[in-house]
Amino acid sequence: MHNAFEVFSAELVCLVLIGLGIIVLGRATYSGAKRLFAVLCISLAGWVQANALAEYSQSSSLFWTRFTFFSISIALLSFLLFVVDFPKKGPLSARIRFLIVCVGLIVTGISWAPEFITGVTFPNGLSTPTTGPLYYIFIAYFLTYFGYALYVLIRKMRSERRVNRERIKFILLGVVLLGGLGSITNLFLPVLLHSNTYINYGMYATILFAVPVTYAIAKHRLFDVRRLITRFLGYATLVLSMSLMYGLLVTLVTFYGVHTKLTLTQLAIVTVFTIGLVLITQPMKRFFDKVTQAIFYQDAYETQDVLDKINAQLVRETSVDSLAGRSLHLLAHALKAQYGAIIVVDRKSGEVRTIVVGHAPHTTAEIPKHFRSYSQHLLVLDEIEDQTTPAMNLMQTMNVSVLAHLATSKERLGYLVFGDKVSGNMYSTQDISLVRTAAAEIAVATENALRFEEIEQFTKTLQDKVEQATAELRQTNKKLRELDEAKDEFMSLASHQLRTPLTTVKGYLSMVLEGDAGKLNHDQTHLLRQAYISSQRMVFLIADFLNVSRIKTGKFVLEPKNTDLRSVIAGEIDQLTATAANRKVALVYEEPASFPNLYLDDEKIRQVIMNFIDNAIYYTPSGGTITVQLYAEDNKAVFKVTDTGIGVPVNERAHLFTKFYRASNARKARPDGTGIGLFMAKKIIDLEGGTLIFESEVGVGSTFGFTMPVKKKPAK
Repeated sequence: MHNAFEVFSAELVCLVLIGLGIIVLGRATYSGAKRLFAVLCISLAGWVQANALAEYSQSSSLFWTRFTFFSISIALLSFLLFVVDFPKKGPLSARIRFLIVCVGLIVTGISWAPEFITGVTFPNGLSTPTTGPLYYIFIAYFLTYFGYALYVLIRKMRSERRVNRERIKFILLGVVLLGGLGSITNLFLPVLLHSNTYINYGMYATILFAVPVTYAIAKHRLFDVRRLITRFLGYATLVLSMSLMYGLLVTLVTFYGVHTKLTLTQLAIVTVFTIGLVLITQPMKRFFDKVTQAIFYQDAYETQDVLDKINAQLVRETSVDSLAGRSLHLLAHALKAQYGAIIVVDRKSGEVRTIVVGHAPHTTAEIPKHFRSYSQHLLVLDEIEDQTTPAMNLMQTMNVSVLAHLATSKERLGYLVFGDKVSGNMYSTQDISLVRTAAAEIAVATENALRFEEIEQFTKTLQDKVEQATAELRQTNKKLRELDEAKDEFMSLASHQLRTPLTTVKGYLSMVLEGDAGKLNHDQTHLLRQAYISSQRMVFLIADFLNVSRIKTGKFVLEPKNTDLRSVIAGEIDQLTATAANRKVALVYEEPASFPNLYLDDEKIRQVIMNFIDNAIYYTPSGGTITVQLYAEDNKAVFKVTDTGIGVPVNERAHLFTKFYRASNARKARPDGTGIGLFMAKKIIDLEGGTLIFESEVGVGSTFGFTMPVKKKPAK
């Protein structure tokens, strides 16, 4: 029974070692070291199993005893090569490595020679190997390889940086416990005592090796299999507990089955115990998972959950400060970092914006200045192999553990920075992967937010400029109105001052022409008539200026009365016939035989008629024809002046009836024009309730006129 329990215990220890080796082999970071560590674990498992079988089976004890030394030889060789290449490949030359491997393989082969272990005896029921002369070669091999491996580990522990130093410390502890206890129980005591009394205790030394190594894996990210080893510990603890319970049950059943016949009560108790064992399996699994998580994985989180929360913030926020602050808070909380910072650098001005969560050092804002030249997208302090690199010195000085660039495919925007973890643990692969993914997403969101801010700033700047320009335009417009009022006031004053003497001049000219001062000859009459026509034009011009002023001040009013429009037109034709003749232009008036009287302001409508005919005379080249028409149509009076003059350009017609505007070809043909005649004509026609008529074609001629509703003086 004692031997059966030992075999059972050895099986559990082997499972633990083989499981540890398989986990490391499948997920380790260092490809060379991982294979050697896996070989070490499997060879130790073979050593444990062979020790147990050597005691359990006397017929094959010699084979299993030799197998123990074979396994430990392989373990020593793989262990030495492992420590040389961990955490990075050592400086040993290829020739020395080849020599180490050759010696190890030779000793491994010697372990099967008859001169190594000559036989096995069983005094007191325990196997006792009889050693030959080659056994001392194995002792020398063991002491040399194991001693040199310890020397290398101790030297690396002193020279490596903090994280690797912690890893090596736990490996060294496990190896010292394993080598010390194992060599005493399985190497020296059997030789000194000529007995294997304590050899079975050697397999427990492997547990002392597995515990600190497993702790280093779970706590200090040795081989980067933290999550797997944590789950493995939970399952291993569950299996061990259930095995002990089941072993107790089997022991009870076997004991009672051998000595006495089981009663119904005892059988019921065994059955209930078995059912209870099955029922508590799942709760015990959850319990051990919870315990291992609490010990080794206190800062656990689900990467996708954190990224989903960050993405939700990035989609919701448009401000750089808001999205950076919220996403940074989520990251720092998940990573359990002492502080987190996002540093955004304006690519144009170089201005640095720093968003901080936690207690960041005051030097955080200086990170862009120091790390601008580093091309690596992600720097992790614990993964920098060379302790003398400027990057490591800077990160240690500035209390930075992780630094990731916020960069898109187009540009580098800034940095994502984290300090040490609150727990003092190193950043795991899961942490680094989260930072790398989050940095890429934050960079894209930051770029979009910066573009949005640029658009907002551009809009604000544009709005400010528009408001400034609007204010300037208002001020300019105010000045223009003041100038316009001053001009109108001047025109009104000047027109009033000119009107009286001009009327006097016109009156005296009329008296002279009528013969009141004596008879005139032909030349005198012609000259005086020209002076009279010019004075008449001046009167009309002054009247226009006065009317413009009256419109501005709201004093322009109509004084309608029954008007014979036919005679008004005839009178204006008589006055302008001489002018047309002087310019060699034919002036034709198609006077209707009869025409109804209209109720309108005859003086103002006379001014309109005179303006249309006068313009036609001056803008029609010599030899041209001007046709004046008056007729009634659809209860409307229609007046038209059609010429064969210069016409009005198409792109200038919309401005033709505005105040002081003159077409470009009109300014060339008549430089002395004022540009208020057509303006006043349209105002008067509109006030009279009429409609303006205007048609023109450059080089062909124009038609100006109006239609006026036929209305009579209302009855009192």
